Amino acid sequence: MIRNHIIIIAALLLLLAGCASIGQKFSAGEPKNRLPLLAKDRAEEVQNIAVPPFSGDSHAWHEAALEVMAQSPKSALIPQKKLDSAIKAAKKEPAHLLPEERIEYTGRLGRSVQADAVLNGMILSRDDRYELILQLVASRDSRVLWFQAADFSFQGDQITKNDQKELLSRMLSSLMPVLGKKDRPVPQAQPKQELQQKTEPDQRSEQPQKPDQMPRSEKKAKPSKKPEKDVRPPQAAEDVSPM
Repeated sequence: MIRNHIIIIAALLLLLAGCASIGQKFSAGEPKNRLPLLAKDRAEEVQNIAVPPFSGDSHAWHEAALEVMAQSPKSALIPQKKLDSAIKAAKKEPAHLLPEERIEYTGRLGRSVQADAVLNGMILSRDDRYELILQLVASRDSRVLWFQAADFSFQGDQITKNDQKELLSRMLSSLMPVLGKKDRPVPQAQPKQELQQKTEPDQRSEQPQKPDQMPRSEKKAKPSKKPEKDVRPPQAAEDVSPM
């Protein structure tokens, strides 16, 4: 009887161990890019970010990325409703675009929602291996400010969100502390008087000068008509000769 109980307990332990091993289906490599920041100074000025749907995403990587990016201490996410409206107006689904088309598209999308930058996510598949690519694209000129990639694999059809967030956090670890570190430079407005001088031409310079309007310095001084007074000193009395 005791022996049967031992066998049952051993079978349960083996079953639990088998379930635990089944749960360990996801594996990921280390981030590949050792120098991911391509323009650190501009990445430090990013105050708000848009995160559109990832291409090649069939396991809700986009939702996991939103949760990770929301933990950024000094940057904010563009509201998803505002982003969805901009995507609908653009009449292009970002998840269906080719990788080479997404950079320019995400830059335009960022400008339409007044975002400083866009997190561009792509998942490429090769047999049973996958590669997750993340890019921070500046909205102003569609320049890539940061780039990272990592390989991962999984068994079955499901990936837990915790596994996704762990990989995303490792990949974004070099970017998150940089975002929003500096304020965006405010363009200096020209003084109102200087701007008016540039926009309004000097009317005096455009009017032709009349021939008779000569500068005073060029006019000849006219001789005075009054007779000059005799300024010679009067003769002394002893110089007058007697008659």
